[in-house]
Amino acid sequence: MKLKHVLHVLAAGLLCCVISTSYVYSEAAVPSIDVSAMKLHYVGLLVFDTNTMQIESFSEGADITILGQKPGEADLRIKAKDWRFHYTPEDPKKISKIVLTGDVEVEYPEMGNIKADKAVLDQAANELTFTGDPIKMSGTRMGDLVCDEIIVTMSTGKVTWKKVRQPDGEE
Repeated sequence: MKLKHVLHVLAAGLLCCVISTSYVYSEAAVPSIDVSAMKLHYVGLLVFDTNTMQIESFSEGADITILGQKPGEADLRIKAKDWRFHYTPEDPKKISKIVLTGDVEVEYPEMGNIKADKAVLDQAANELTFTGDPIKMSGTRMGDLVCDEIIVTMSTGKVTWKKVRQPDGEE
């Protein structure tokens, strides 16, 4: 099993998470993936099924950067303690859902940074959802904020924040 094959599957799933200021990439929008456009900083435990050619999970922490796909586009860094990959029954090579739990951090200079308890990329629902108690956002155009949920509708680029507020002690 070549590491390049493992990274290709990984990049296919993670590239779906890349948020741009004008639109959100999805698997359909980016049919070919350049594996060299990803930097793997750390994965504590990677479980890969060589029979199905599927990544099942990352655990014990993972830290990955997806490099900007266009000139001038910022890199996207994603960290979480646990990552679970789910695949469609019709096409076992297509990721249907990625669930990240435990100290989820997304660093994206163009939109700010997010710290959440959980993030779910659901291809069927066409949504990326962050939840937390609370979710912490920093570096946004509105300053530091907290909220209970962020839902990104990937097909439209619409972002919905629930119960947005300043962090305790700030006005």
